[in-house]
Amino acid sequence: MTNTKAAKVDLQMARRIIEEAHRDLEEGQYYRAVRKCQEVVELALKALLMFKGVAGYPKTHDIGKFVADTLKDDLDVKLLTEISHISDELTKERARSFYATAKWFPTEAYTSDDANTALQRAQFVFDEVAKSIGTFCNGGQCL
Repeated sequence: MTNTKAAKVDLQMARRIIEEAHRDLEEGQYYRAVRKCQEVVELALKALLMFKGVAGYPKTHDIGKFVADTLKDDLDVKLLTEISHISDELTKERARSFYATAKWFPTEAYTSDDANTALQRAQFVFDEVAKSIGTFCNGGQCL
């Protein structure tokens, strides 16, 4: 698979996960929507790295700072800073939105506002990556 094809495949997966997050929000599964938004950002940023030919990026969930540092000569620094911040914030919520403890219950901790904010952030990152790659996504299909 070429870098371009791999990037588009990851972006297609991210698009489908955004759709799932919207359904979770509609169903009141706010914790699931928040978690899925983190997945969208992670996949989109890894797609951007693949498209730019960056090999050997860290296999970690919070990729934002690495993207910002690596692509600072290729993309707007203000945009990269914002994307890095979004990645960092959603990664912090990743485990919290997935695992319950004796005193923490994700199913009760997240609100509609939390899920909406996460969706807006994930959509922003997705859209910016799609623009950078020059990809159009419609109905889960990325071209």
